[in-house]
Amino acid sequence: MDIKHKRVAVISTVAWRTPPRAYGAWETVASNITEGLVRRGWSNVTLYATGDSQTAAELKFCVDRGYEEDGSDRLPQVSTVLHISQVMEQADQYDLIHNNFDYVPLTYSRLIKTPILTTIHGFSDPDLLRVYHKYRDSFYVSISDSDRDPGLKATIAPEASSRKSRENSWSAMAGSIRTRAFIWQFKWPDRVAGL
Repeated sequence: MDIKHKRVAVISTVAWRTPPRAYGAWETVASNITEGLVRRGWSNVTLYATGDSQTAAELKFCVDRGYEEDGSDRLPQVSTVLHISQVMEQADQYDLIHNNFDYVPLTYSRLIKTPILTTIHGFSDPDLLRVYHKYRDSFYVSISDSDRDPGLKATIAPEASSRKSRENSWSAMAGSIRTRAFIWQFKWPDRVAGL
């Protein structure tokens, strides 16, 4: 199968629209990943975000507007778990889930067969590392060197962007510290090479 026909789900947050109207670094990266894949000819990309999000990919959502924008009294945690569970209940429809929603999706990673690639956008609290370390067997990329943890393996390393490694590889997009997106090419580790 041509790699551009692989089925990719991109998880954004349900706090803000994707791309955000103003604030929203995670939503910006999720949008850049999704739109970048579509622009490069990937035909099976799905964005999981709020219903008012804008994308050229397929959009799936469980809330119409982000909980930071809708003015309702709804609990953010309820919207969050409904959003993440929607993705995970449909995980078998995808070859890869690219997580831009921090640590919560990692807690499903051993319950599904679809690999999850998590973009680390930083650790807002050191206690979050308990989750990342428990699921250290997952796949990670960080938006900057300062957002890496020595206890986690890096799926994407600078040497992986070489021309030689681009053959028969997947594309994953990661944001720079300035949230300008760029493409990294990398080979899958052996345990997911059969995709």
